[in-house]
Amino acid sequence: MSTRCMVGRSSLGKGRYVHCNGQPGWTGCALVQIIDRDGVEKAMTTIVDEHRGWSILCPVAADPNGSGAVVDSLYRRDAQCLGVPLYGYAFREQRDEWWPVGDSLLDYSYLVDDDGTIHVYAGKQELGALNAFDDDAFEAMQELR
Repeated sequence: MSTRCMVGRSSLGKGRYVHCNGQPGWTGCALVQIIDRDGVEKAMTTIVDEHRGWSILCPVAADPNGSGAVVDSLYRRDAQCLGVPLYGYAFREQRDEWWPVGDSLLDYSYLVDDDGTIHVYAGKQELGALNAFDDDAFEAMQELR
């Protein structure tokens, strides 16, 4: 069974579904890395606006240089997934579904502010908030439970 989550913009209060590894130690850390690397607007445009759902978010997936070889070996041949370089594997089927914080099918939710602050929820309870641009954000995200 997968740890399901959603990632969205705080201003919307809802986001896009992510099927695998939704816990803060994976998807939360991936968000920190992606936002720190690409900035909030590009990250949220790619994750929320350009793609309607994800199998997995991974900041090294589908890398032309091969840095995400382990993840790529699991997803590259999945006909339902589209490799989005340095973001992960999005669903090819693009249903326009939005998921609210606390949806009963989600284990975690991540809402991102325009300044890079990521609010992390387990169900409807906020576990914490941290800024992706802080030096200790990756480590702090790993500690959220």
